[in-house]
Amino acid sequence: MKFFTMSNNIFNINLTPNEFSVYSYLCFRQGQSHSIILKTKFIGIKLNLTRPTILKAISGLIYKNLITKKKRYTSDGYLLASRYIVKNNIHITTFFKIPTLIFNIKIKAVDFKIYSFILKCMDNLGEAFPSLSSISKHINISRSRVAKGIKFLREKSILSREKRLKLDKSHKQNKYTITPKSIAKTKIDPSPKKNKEEKISHKLINFYFIYRKYLYISIVYLIYLKGVVFIFYNYLLTHSYLLLIQKE
Repeated sequence: MKFFTMSNNIFNINLTPNEFSVYSYLCFRQGQSHSIILKTKFIGIKLNLTRPTILKAISGLIYKNLITKKKRYTSDGYLLASRYIVKNNIHITTFFKIPTLIFNIKIKAVDFKIYSFILKCMDNLGEAFPSLSSISKHINISRSRVAKGIKFLREKSILSREKRLKLDKSHKQNKYTITPKSIAKTKIDPSPKKNKEEKISHKLINFYFIYRKYLYISIVYLIYLKGVVFIFYNYLLTHSYLLLIQKE
């Protein structure tokens, strides 16, 4: 099971669930230079978010000084996929791990943030004991929505919950555990055929942007050639008609 790391201090920054999801995905995809080239459309597909929502989240992350965005253009001025640089300005003393397979599951941004905070609370045994109120306070999401999110995670077998009782039979904080294998079982990967078609479409788009000048020239040349052929054909018809008249 592969993981990527996130600073525990990320929850000290007031990120919206959408900002948190986009930032987490950029952290996962970043290279050694902390940069990644991605299309907005691709981020939206992976996170199940619309393009306007992605753009708004990216603007928020730039404003909060967590990432920078550099636009890229072709030699003749056409816009390409942007380059994102994840800034290393969060003081990392401790960190937690997030399984990379989580991005293959259709999960809402709010539920992903709940899931991530529970991961952050886990000890060396893979157990966490945060209360609903504690989760709600640290991720700035209502207690009722946290309960709904935990229910969803349990239904998807991403999270397991064990109720605990004190000696006097009163309730105490629940125990949460996450089994990485359950994430692998519930992952929803697009079919290889779709992946192949998507790669082919990206190649065709790139080919078009690189060679469109030659394509335009070829079209103009074909139109010109067609015109020349048409004129030559009319000339032959006219000449043949004149010869027929002279013979008569």
